[in-house]
Amino acid sequence: MLLIRTDHDSATHYLFEACHEVIEEAKRKGFQPLCIESKEITLTTIQKRVKKSHPRFFFFNGHGSDSSVFDNKGKELIARKDADVFSETIAFTRSCSCLQKLGEEAVNQGCRSFIGYRRSFYISHLDSYATRPLKDPAAKPVLETSNLVALSLIRGKTVGESIEASKRKSAEYIRDLSYSNDPYLSATLPALINNVAALGFCGDEGASLNVSK
Repeated sequence: MLLIRTDHDSATHYLFEACHEVIEEAKRKGFQPLCIESKEITLTTIQKRVKKSHPRFFFFNGHGSDSSVFDNKGKELIARKDADVFSETIAFTRSCSCLQKLGEEAVNQGCRSFIGYRRSFYISHLDSYATRPLKDPAAKPVLETSNLVALSLIRGKTVGESIEASKRKSAEYIRDLSYSNDPYLSATLPALINNVAALGFCGDEGASLNVSK
């Protein structure tokens, strides 16, 4: 399992912290997570790690566009021309819009299945929790439901089942928040609605990591 965690602004810091749960669950399930962070986040480093470890699961967290994902300096990290780095993996890019062109090219170059978002991925948050992302009540539903994609894969679910699990949990939150009068959660509902509609995949819906459930 290869996990890339950028951390250079508020949004990426929230994702960085949210990954702790995924890392711990991966260890419990017998994976050896290879984390690439900070200055190590370069295409060369990623290519070397992929060549050496042959990860089954490629999990990227950070900013992106329809055709690439970005590094800690906001510069292009993996573009369509580099999409062979996803070959033979199930990939999940928790970033904006990557499912469109990057996902399609990744599958064309051998990625088993590419999970991502068709448009922007939103994280609702409260400024007062900037240093405590995991305690932020506005962010919790977004982080929990997106984490569920990775957690479900790690637990042996298929790509289709993992996406469905995330969307099902999102629907529960959307229902509950629709009746909430909490002003601090006002941004959470539209973020969830956007994200659940944008989440999808290219490739094999039945692909899994073949681990014990």
